Amino acid sequence: MSNNSYEEFVQLMSLHQRKVWWFINTLLPVASDSDDVLQETSLILWQKWEEFDRDRDFLNWAFGIARRQVLRYVREHRSSRQFLDESLLGEIAAVAEKKIRNADRAETRLQALRVCMESLAKEERAVIEARYNASLSPKQIAEATSRPLASIYTVLRRARIQLSECVNRRLSMEQSS
Repeated sequence: MSNNSYEEFVQLMSLHQRKVWWFINTLLPVASDSDDVLQETSLILWQKWEEFDRDRDFLNWAFGIARRQVLRYVREHRSSRQFLDESLLGEIAAVAEKKIRNADRAETRLQALRVCMESLAKEERAVIEARYNASLSPKQIAEATSRPLASIYTVLRRARIQLSECVNRRLSMEQSS
């Protein structure tokens, strides 16, 4: 295995390991069981890394292997522990995968928003931060800054449009790369 391939695996596994553990932990009632299954999943991912199609999504691949490892673990330990039915585990797995992906997308959007906030003019950033970080109403911001309420609404509208366009631009750039 080449150094580049090894580095790529380590990078992807580091990026997604927590999500894979959350996925496994959703399906197993005991955290130590989740840790054991994550170890097995990681080992299999490493062993099969050369077979992995780089055009596919790594997280989907990891979730698939993790799901199979959870089912194997449940079958092997069913006599000593109580586990959910395998068909129910499959349904929970599908929901868990979707929730983890949605959380991942939300985090990506939040990171883009943080970067885009820096691109706002100082005045716009101050008004947005007062509105959303300090939870001040537009009227309170107008009073605190001695500005007409209409101008605060204008600044908020302009800033929201800029932020929306910036976030969408950043996300589309990320998806295309």
